[in-house]
Amino acid sequence: MEARAPFYASKVTCYAVHPDGRTLFVSAASREKGHPRSGTFSLDTERLEWTRHGDWLLPFSGQAYFDAELEGWVGLCGESPGAGRLCACDVVAPPVAGELTTSRPPSWKLGEDELFRKDPKLHLGAKLLYMGHSMFCLVEHLLHKDDEHLRSEAYNCPPRLRRVLCVTTFGLRYNKEGQLRTTLQRARACKTYKIHHDSRGSRKPVAFWL
Repeated sequence: MEARAPFYASKVTCYAVHPDGRTLFVSAASREKGHPRSGTFSLDTERLEWTRHGDWLLPFSGQAYFDAELEGWVGLCGESPGAGRLCACDVVAPPVAGELTTSRPPSWKLGEDELFRKDPKLHLGAKLLYMGHSMFCLVEHLLHKDDEHLRSEAYNCPPRLRRVLCVTTFGLRYNKEGQLRTTLQRARACKTYKIHHDSRGSRKPVAFWL
């Protein structure tokens, strides 16, 4: 039996898998008549049952990952003051069958380091990947610095625009002051490529870790 999601797929802001391996948490705009506001939901993939946890949202943008050493979910921050930074969030308890589920928003902490390139006008999107053992990889999608002025010429068929993919790997830990800091930055590489002027591809890079 298919479990119909109680939210709009196009309105999903973030998602994360619980460390139990069977529960998926999603923050999105609700489609339920009695709960029209956005909220956080969980899917038990064994029972194929959705549960609403509250009108609050997880603090991430896109996919978040559980890290055992940090004892929480980690992802790109979806809150406006934390753009370009990571944040760590307490794991929400999965629902218990037969019990009413109403939970408070989990506590979370904003990372201290800004990971995106300095010029926000060039930023198009980013994808965070989890490599295991508190190691992460950030893939950032950028407009080439010499093509930024061409974005306003969409109706005049501008030349093929250049895009830049920047890949950075790093570790993550709490320091002695309890701050979430990046560490062990091992590699940073950038690749430039061209797209057609009529390209309608996603601004967020598609990437995965094997």
